[in-house]
Amino acid sequence: PTGAVVIRLVDGEPEFEIQADQAYDHIDAEELPSFTERVGRDPIFYQGTLALRSPASARAAEAARSRLARECGELAVFYDVNLRDPWWNPEMVEREMQRADHLKLNQDELTRLRPGSGEHGERARRLRGECQAEAVYLTRGEAGAVAVSARDGEAAVKPKGEVELIDPVGAGDAVASVLILGQLGGW
Repeated sequence: PTGAVVIRLVDGEPEFEIQADQAYDHIDAEELPSFTERVGRDPIFYQGTLALRSPASARAAEAARSRLARECGELAVFYDVNLRDPWWNPEMVEREMQRADHLKLNQDELTRLRPGSGEHGERARRLRGECQAEAVYLTRGEAGAVAVSARDGEAAVKPKGEVELIDPVGAGDAVASVLILGQLGGW
């Protein structure tokens, strides 16, 4: 199967049951195409945690990253942290965060990876420094989002007025898409 996920809302938060042995668990590194004709200058490699859950797909992701860097030169890595039990482990996530230029995670993921005190922006700043990332983007549900950048400092956005959160599934992917579009467009 291409991929299946059962999603339940528990206290307004999505709970994911990601099915095992899906097509994306069997990506073959040997069958990856050349990127030379497909990408422009200054490419961004988007890496999610779930793509690394099987050894075959993890090898394919590494091969794609290496080939893209070799064929296109300078390569920015955008790592979308998705902590979906049981498909992640702390060592793998830490390794990928250390290799990324841009990190996107939500406030619950930040709390799981960096428990402790301090407001979210402060903890995102510490994470950016620890990982030496160019930027950390923290989504906070109805509280908005925080971006912490080595170059541009910190910016926070939040909705104006009251927001009724109905279904947050896919919101993080939408945020990642806009962030990458902004990077490609030089926003």
